[in-house]
Amino acid sequence: MKRDGFTMLELVIVLIIVGLAVSLTAPRLARDARKIRFKKDIGRIFSTIRYARSKAVFSGRKQSLVFDQASGEYWLDDGKKMKLHEGNWFGDIRIVRFKSEESKIKKIDFDTNGSASESSITVAMEGDEAVIAVSRFDSRVVVR
Repeated sequence: MKRDGFTMLELVIVLIIVGLAVSLTAPRLARDARKIRFKKDIGRIFSTIRYARSKAVFSGRKQSLVFDQASGEYWLDDGKKMKLHEGNWFGDIRIVRFKSEESKIKKIDFDTNGSASESSITVAMEGDEAVIAVSRFDSRVVVR
């Protein structure tokens, strides 16, 4: 006798195995997705800092990159606002030439000669953080 198809028992066993595999990998996939969004935020801030410096040098006009710690937003003073992904936030933001350290809004100034306010921006997520440092004289950007 020739059988076509699968028995109900075989289908149930396969579904149980697939269900176990999904339940074991789902938490890791969610954690990896958060880590990817974290790295994407760091990359976007890094690129925005470099863009602001280039814009100041080539346009001949001073540029400012503004950070709002309370809302997780940042923007060039003449551009649209960008926001950190959900679950990420700004930690400590230190800017050497900034007058009021108590304010939740801080800005990095980029001069037409390529220099910038010496600064460090901490981006954090649960269990991890990265510090983006901007050097004063050449506006070199380093992520630690």
